[in-house]
Amino acid sequence: MSSGQLRDGVVERGATWSYVVRVPDPVTGRTRPKWVGGFATEDAAKAARDEAASLPDAVSTSTGRRSPCGSTSVSGWIPTPTQ
Repeated sequence: MSSGQLRDGVVERGATWSYVVRVPDPVTGRTRPKWVGGFATEDAAKAARDEAASLPDAVSTSTGRRSPCGSTSVSGWIPTPTQ
């Protein structure tokens, strides 16, 4: 496969392989792409894609985007110091 062509959710990007899965937005319910890369081989990227697709709850969709009232939610993605 030549570099840059998406096939079965897997693409070669330079010297590494990446995959893309569709992740539902918890607020709107619409799906959006989630890219994960850095795999040495196409088979490794496909195996990781299949594992991610079988465990939808393991994929985090928290992005800290603005809520409908305009405030930014930061809970869950900024670590809090331990006492």
